[in-house]
Amino acid sequence: MLQLHRWLPLSALLAVWLVGCAKPEPELEPDAAAATEPQGALQALLESKKQLALEVVTAMTPETLSEQARQGQQLFASYCADCHPRRGRGDYLKRIPATLLARRSEAELVVWIRGVDQHRSMPNFVDLDPGQLEALAAFLAAEVTR
Repeated sequence: MLQLHRWLPLSALLAVWLVGCAKPEPELEPDAAAATEPQGALQALLESKKQLALEVVTAMTPETLSEQARQGQQLFASYCADCHPRRGRGDYLKRIPATLLARRSEAELVVWIRGVDQHRSMPNFVDLDPGQLEALAAFLAAEVTR
């Protein structure tokens, strides 16, 4: 009898758990709101979303950059993207504040890239010639406006 008293609460708990965990069958019929939605309106919404996505992708393509900025984009990929991926916004190391790029002229960006400020963790790019620095600054300036 002692054995029965030991297992009875456990089996009752198991039975309650099994009954309580029964999930209702999913409904396979569409709900009334979706069934009454005009097909044309859904298609128009889908087309507008596709058009918006196409405009965003087109705005981000390199064709919108000047030749100098395209050269800067290549330099950015070689020199900067390891530490500042995703369009220069610094996901791995220090972030490049958008305000830093927005409030500086391209000439000021050249000075920043060159590394006059010795109290920062970013390396100095003394091996880049002035044309390369200007191209990189043009790319960064274009990124702010895109």
